[in-house]
Parts: sequence; C-alpha cells; structure tokens
Amino acid sequence: MNIPDSASNSGKDRFCPRETCSRCVRHLGSCLASTQAGRSQRGGASGNIPLPLPNCVHYVSEPVGENLQYAVTDKDGRLLACLLFGSAAWKCKPRDGFIGWNTEQRQRNLHLVTNNTRFLILPFVRVPHLASWILGRVLRRLSADWRNKYGHPILLVETFVERERFAGTSYKAANWLRLGSTTGRSRQDRQHTLEVPVKDVYTYPLHRGFRRELSA
Repeated sequence: MNIPDSASNSGKDRFCPRETCSRCVRHLGSCLASTQAGRSQRGGASGNIPLPLPNCVHYVSEPVGENLQYAVTDKDGRLLACLLFGSAAWKCKPRDGFIGWNTEQRQRNLHLVTNNTRFLILPFVRVPHLASWILGRVLRRLSADWRNKYGHPILLVETFVERERFAGTSYKAANWLRLGSTTGRSRQDRQHTLEVPVKDVYTYPLHRGFRRELSA
C-alpha cells in the first residue's frame, strides 16, 4: 500500500528497528509500502504467530479452522505488523444480541463472521495512528480475500480486548463498535469455578445488510 508522506517530520514519527535495521524512517509514507495477505501455516509448539511471521510474538494461541493472516511491511519488505483473523466465538451474548439471530441461524451462518484474534505492531515501530490505519485498510479487503480463499464472504468482524491489558484505543479510532463485555467465565467451566479475564467485545460490520444475511 502506498500512502502520502506524513505531514509531520518530528522525531516522534520515527521507528528504530534495533534488530533488523540500523536506519530510522521518519515519514509515515516512507515506512508503509504494502499490506499483504499471507498463507496460514501451523505455528510452532509455543503457539506464537505462524511461521511466515517468526518475529511476531503474541500471547494468544494458534488459530483453528478458517483463518487469514496479514503482514504489513515497509517499502523494503521489512515486517512492521501482523494480523490474524480466525473462527468466530461460538457464543457471545453481546454479539448475538447485536445481530439478533437465533441458535439455528447462528449455527448456520457463524462462518460468515470472523474474529480478529491477533493484531500486533512490532515493538520498534513508532508511527502515530498506524494501528487504526492498518485496521481500515485490511477491513476493506478482508471479505474479498476470504472469498478467494474459502469461497464465501465475511459479513461481520469481531474481536475481544482483554480489559486489564488493553484499552481498545486502536479499535475505537477505527470506528469499531463496543457491544459490551464478557462475563469472565469460560465455556469449558461447567462448574462455574474458573475465572478468566473479562474482555470487551468489539465488532465491525462489513456489509450493510449483515443482520438480514446472518439471520437468514
């Protein structure tokens, strides 16, 4: 992706990749060259980001089911950020209420929803507004990329932001909708004794008629 040079030339716009490059890039336009859809490969035993992105370390386990991975690189091909979209949550009260579907409709159409399970900008990158810019560009192509890979579109994107770790600022800046929060319980906890982190639920519709299509 090519974008105009940043209007600012302050030191805050620079990023210094200590391990991969000895140069500093001062402008947003010069550091962002492309966003590429990558093939999903099985990660290592550690559950880190899949093999095409070995330098991205993320605390979420590797994906299952349909998934699509993106790498954001600079004009020289150096990795700046990575995103992963995978299977949507089987049940989520705030999301299910927002859509308005019933159990049968959810079971039939859940594959039309994807979960942004990972979004990581590498620690050395320092570019203002980069996160929301990436989200906007990726979401504009996500459904078409998904159709090319799996034969069906994506109508709605969701993500879960662990409240104690993150504020969800980039999602808010990219116009995602906060629907509520999880209960702090796991679907594996049938005895209601296991507490898990509370997460804020965000969603972004990719189609104006998403409710009609998902409730069909």
